[in-house]
Amino acid sequence: MGYIRLERIRGDVSISMSDIAQFGLARNGAPLNANYIVRVGRGSQALLICQNDTEHPIQNGTFKISKYCRRTSPRPGGPPPLQGPDKTVLADTRNANDTDRLRAENSFSRLTLTTAANLGLSPDDSERLTHQLDQIRAQLLDPVQEVIEIAKVYIEYGYRESSDRSETFNRLALKTLKTGIDTSLENSQAHLLQADIFLMIDLPSSAREQYTKAFEIADRNEILVDKARSYIGLALATEELSENGDVIRYLEKARVIYENLNKLEESAILTALISNI
Repeated sequence: MGYIRLERIRGDVSISMSDIAQFGLARNGAPLNANYIVRVGRGSQALLICQNDTEHPIQNGTFKISKYCRRTSPRPGGPPPLQGPDKTVLADTRNANDTDRLRAENSFSRLTLTTAANLGLSPDDSERLTHQLDQIRAQLLDPVQEVIEIAKVYIEYGYRESSDRSETFNRLALKTLKTGIDTSLENSQAHLLQADIFLMIDLPSSAREQYTKAFEIADRNEILVDKARSYIGLALATEELSENGDVIRYLEKARVIYENLNKLEESAILTALISNI
């Protein structure tokens, strides 16, 4: 049995999870799963291939891959302990004092720069990854934003890699985000990105937990776009858990937020998703 992927992409074909304002360019053969949202522009097309190698020509529209490809059963339990490249479990810093947290952040930043050579990348890709991480560090971002940007780089590499190696990058991104979340529990974007990754690796219960935390933070701080993203994520996780009753309600709540913010493109995307359920 194969894996879900897009082939024969022509024109404007893009993918996303909860962040429908930031669709990423789809790539031929890159590993996907049933939770992804796919947008196919007018006059564009692609061939969606499911795990059982059934083929579905797609064009003009926005939909979840689960419309065509059967979901795999969610993996039991939560994720395994998050590990560094040397296989040591990443320490939980939630109860550490500020000095210990800073030490953990600095240690982690150095650690991320040593991982490129240990990920099975080609020499060119390894050098490019190290350069990207160097560029992020050079921006002198606050620690939480830095780990968010680093995690995004790992996710991008995971999407580019084969199905069996993509999860390595996704879990490295999870480890990265865990550091940011432990350092600052009030960052909704870190929780949203972590939740998206949990969906990528078929852990919808963990994803729903993180989307819920992201919503609570966004609600307390009146971050409307993150509230909308949380609703979309909750819809994706709820559908994956086969609890379809709230899916449309969550998507409609997100649609209303985008409409009230005059983000009509995002509102239209959600309208299309709702109509395809």
